[in-house]
Amino acid sequence: MKTNKTTGKDKGIRKSLFAVTTFSLLGLMVLVTLSAIMFFKLQLDDVEAAEIDETYEQYDRYFALITSNDRADFWQEVYEGAKEEGEASGNYVELFAGGLGPEYSVEERMEIAIASRVDGIIVEGEDSHTLRNEIEKAKEEGIPVVVVSQDITESDRISFVGISRYDLGQTYGRQTCKLAREILDNRSENDGAGNNKLQIMVLIGQEAESDGQNLLMSGIRAEIARDDMLENKTTLETYPIDDSGAFTAEESIRDIFMGKENVPDILICLNEIHTTCAYQAVIDYNKVGITNIIGYYDSETILNGVDKEIIYSTVSMDTRQMGQYCATALSEYLDSGYVSEYFTVDTYVVNKSNISEYLGGKE
Repeated sequence: MKTNKTTGKDKGIRKSLFAVTTFSLLGLMVLVTLSAIMFFKLQLDDVEAAEIDETYEQYDRYFALITSNDRADFWQEVYEGAKEEGEASGNYVELFAGGLGPEYSVEERMEIAIASRVDGIIVEGEDSHTLRNEIEKAKEEGIPVVVVSQDITESDRISFVGISRYDLGQTYGRQTCKLAREILDNRSENDGAGNNKLQIMVLIGQEAESDGQNLLMSGIRAEIARDDMLENKTTLETYPIDDSGAFTAEESIRDIFMGKENVPDILICLNEIHTTCAYQAVIDYNKVGITNIIGYYDSETILNGVDKEIIYSTVSMDTRQMGQYCATALSEYLDSGYVSEYFTVDTYVVNKSNISEYLGGKE
């Protein structure tokens, strides 16, 4: 019977193979460890380099801009103007609490801003007792408030940025008179119905009985009254719009046209949302050329309506200038304790005759 004997030579070979394998594994482990260390070192260097390269803006003051509709083009432009002017003065301007959603009112956002101890507040004006109270609270906490677009009389605001509501009404009135004359002349030439009274309707918001709305309507009436020809050939009425929800304004405006043959000849809109909704409703209900719109603001949609002659003209303000004046007013007051009570913003009218020039200027 044969037995396998392990020779000394075989044992030596095995030991050599074991040693080589062991050293190879140790070498691989060392290599992997070194690679991991180098990888993390490179990552750490990248982070440190990023931290070194990254610069943080530091501001002297924090201003809150509060509006009823942060997404509207009008207020986005105001914000850009305020932000630009604020940065130039070392101040940070934010569309305040915009991420909280539309269910938070202007007054509730004012409460949050006051509790947050901001350095200054820019707020869209609306003639309400609760907003006056919030402005008074801000003053008591040492926070100055600038009111923009519509003034809040007899409040503790430090300044108002915008245009007089009466002057704005006069601007609308002049456009209304011009359009009314064109319509009446066209009726007389075509069908001899020039004696029919023109129906002029003004869309107004929920603050229908506010001082601002009353002043604006007075301005419109004053311009129509100056024209002897139109005074007895037109009727002027207001139509309240429900602005309480996301789509309620659109529904209110569509009710003017839905299933009705007798629609207004001239529809005057006092803000961007109403103008856009009226423009779409006139198209949807086939009232182009029957109802003529005088609108507000110069968004792309509204200017497109002017270019197509569906919107007769639109009245707008220099919104960037409006924002710049707001930031300037707060800075001046905080620096010196004094500021002008009124900042008047430039206004202009865009119609078919000047829209090409206006669009070229905007570009």
